[in-house]
Amino acid sequence: MPSTPDESLTSDDRLHVGMVGRKWIEGLNPTSELEIESIIDNKHREWYLKLNGVPTKNPVIHVRGVGGKIAGPQVGFDGQVQRYLYREKYKDVIVHGKLPDEAPEGWVSTDAPFEPAKFNYLHAQWDEVDPEIGALIQAAGSKALVAYYRLPNVRIPNPLPEFKDPQRFAKYGAAVPPNTYVAVVGSREFKDKWAEIAIVQFVNALPASCTLVSGGAAGADTFAETTAKARGLKTLIHNARWVQRKTRLKDGTIAPGFKPKYFPEDRTVEFSNERANAGPERNKVIVYECHSLYAFSNGDDSPGTQDAISFSSSENKLAQVFEKEEKQKDDDIEYGSFDIFFYDFEEEETEEK
Repeated sequence: MPSTPDESLTSDDRLHVGMVGRKWIEGLNPTSELEIESIIDNKHREWYLKLNGVPTKNPVIHVRGVGGKIAGPQVGFDGQVQRYLYREKYKDVIVHGKLPDEAPEGWVSTDAPFEPAKFNYLHAQWDEVDPEIGALIQAAGSKALVAYYRLPNVRIPNPLPEFKDPQRFAKYGAAVPPNTYVAVVGSREFKDKWAEIAIVQFVNALPASCTLVSGGAAGADTFAETTAKARGLKTLIHNARWVQRKTRLKDGTIAPGFKPKYFPEDRTVEFSNERANAGPERNKVIVYECHSLYAFSNGDDSPGTQDAISFSSSENKLAQVFEKEEKQKDDDIEYGSFDIFFYDFEEEETEEK
């Protein structure tokens, strides 16, 4: 650990990472904790935090001071990340402002301002709403590692359209709130025009300020992407990082001369996924990036679509599953109290469906 706070702010022998985030958060979810752990252990395959060109672990963490009892209730990401570092007994922490009441050994405080431009990296938990965090991200520039937090944001047509309403997909699309990220997914195995017509109708009805999020696969994803681009909507496409299995030597290195085929073609070995779960991992990225997800199912239990539906529902972002055939309710099945619709946290009351 650097000997003094002032020296630590200018030292070149340690990696310095600032951590900052939303003030209203009341607890870290597993995803947030994993992101923090990934930075400390430098195991995120997309970031590879480097000091003088060398990947480096165990950085000095800079946080904004919140004071108070760190073992007690903490509101805001800044307080929660301190609580996490305290729990994990992480010592290399510099607090810009007031130390917590029971600061662990190794934690130091400084009166120096929290300036992202002086850090090697800035990890920011942001929802694109908080202007203060946005300004810090802008100050960090290319050194910012932004973990986006999308809020479930779904509105439904009123009244709800009948299943056989020829305009029902357009009515759902028109009900999507403006300025939101909308995921559209579905099977790549559609054999008829139903999905294409339905998805084109849905995407064409979205507010012009929406951003389409999808997976770039054939079928439903391509229908949505093509329609969105034709309309001039912004798109955020996450292709699955499939790669042929590599021939490896006993020491784990790739055999000389092996030339895998990548998708997309500009992928490299370290940024590719050689495991069979490239699709589900892509689905997680889609769900994290969107406010709400709309799935078009072909009824054949497409594993990729079902995975996206399942994960988005666990993240409270599943808005609607569209199917070609209307399902008949089985009176012998207990459906429970699961709400398929999820509303923006700003709503004072949540409707139940």
